Amino acid sequence: MTTIDEQLVKYLADAHSIEEQALQQLKGAPKASGDSGLADIFRDHLTETEGHERAIRARLEAHGEGANKLKDLLMKVGGAASSSSRARSRTRRGSSSRMRTRMSISSWPHTSSSSA
Repeated sequence: MTTIDEQLVKYLADAHSIEEQALQQLKGAPKASGDSGLADIFRDHLTETEGHERAIRARLEAHGEGANKLKDLLMKVGGAASSSSRARSRTRRGSSSRMRTRMSISSWPHTSSSSA
């Protein structure tokens, strides 16, 4: 049977891995956002998340444990892949949106200056 301390360490290790994933996503978020105000919010949140990661790591160490390096690595890779996928998706959406705008503008009725 698992003791409460063992379960706590397991939860802390899981939380640490989630923070690692969030850090990877937040590192690319400012550039991917395309908006300076939103980029600032992401940068602030990155700083906050770095603090969360440090605090969780400290609690693990206080229990004589460390982070689960394999799980952290997998979550980092997943976070990086998710972040880059979102950036590519945003770029494609932006391109198709610009194309629709150009097509809409080109289909507007044109009037000559002499008929005005």
